[in-house]
Amino acid sequence: MAKCKKHKTATKILIKLADDCWRDQIVACGRCAVCGAETGLQAHHLIGRNRSRFRHDLDNGLCLCQGHHMYGAWTENHGVIAAHGNLDVTDAFMDWFKDKRPEGHKWFIKHRDDRTTYKADYQATYDRLLETAAPDWGGN
Repeated sequence: MAKCKKHKTATKILIKLADDCWRDQIVACGRCAVCGAETGLQAHHLIGRNRSRFRHDLDNGLCLCQGHHMYGAWTENHGVIAAHGNLDVTDAFMDWFKDKRPEGHKWFIKHRDDRTTYKADYQATYDRLLETAAPDWGGN
């Protein structure tokens, strides 16, 4: 029994390390993808982190300021948008994403319905994240 508990603890630690490394890679660009803000940056999962196959995929992340991530903030051509929130602001966010980040949007459309069962190797995931840079889908 102790061996199982130790394994679960080690796995949780590796997941946390991979989560932190993924986040750090995504925000390393240093600016919000929408408005270019350089403060209050957060990493947004395009496909929810509960889908383990994509949780630590760097293509599945976008650097956003707090406003464009969680609350809703103004954009010139798309109005108030946010990655999370009510349907109006999230629909507007997806319109912005399709318009301004077509490569990222294509990736999202390709993978959003993928429900393939996936057993992650978190040690390998963490090691890979340490060696890889996040994609930059262009300026704001």
